[in-house]
Amino acid sequence: MISDVDILIYAASRGLMVDPGLVHEALSMVDHKGIVEEERKRWSAVVWDGTTEVNGVSVEGWLQHGDGEHSRITRQHLTTGGVGYHLYKDGKLLAWQPHAPGVAGVVRMEPDPEHPMYWGNFAEAQIQELMVNDVKVRELESALQITVDLHRSRNVPIRPAWPSAVPPTPPQVNLVGYEGLRVNPRP
Repeated sequence: MISDVDILIYAASRGLMVDPGLVHEALSMVDHKGIVEEERKRWSAVVWDGTTEVNGVSVEGWLQHGDGEHSRITRQHLTTGGVGYHLYKDGKLLAWQPHAPGVAGVVRMEPDPEHPMYWGNFAEAQIQELMVNDVKVRELESALQITVDLHRSRNVPIRPAWPSAVPPTPPQVNLVGYEGLRVNPRP
């Protein structure tokens, strides 16, 4: 979840200086749950047993991908009953997990007939991790928009974050008495 400070920094990065009180009020109005739900709808996961076409690519195409040791082990796992999973965002393949996640090395994922969603739960956890940044950006955008709307509805001015509306340049150092000092010597 974002904070007041996150919103103030985000506003400043957009060149805006906004009222901290209105930021706090706007933060309480952000629909965090709705944003998370909308983002989650963009994602899907498919546990794959290596026997069906995926994303328009034949089984042979998936199994022939790569020529290193990792790919050889993956092929061996999938052709002997192992599973993997695919993650999709907006219907596009984003990630392919052919071995047990979070385990050192290339460890085969075994299908679990008693718990068919076992690997699906790992896929869901990975989706949750991948969603974090997108959710945060959407929350910041929403909070800033609400803050701007509050400023306008209450006739509170929004000032530029910098007097000249551009980021300040670093201050000049006065080296009186240090004329012989070379700050950034050049060859």
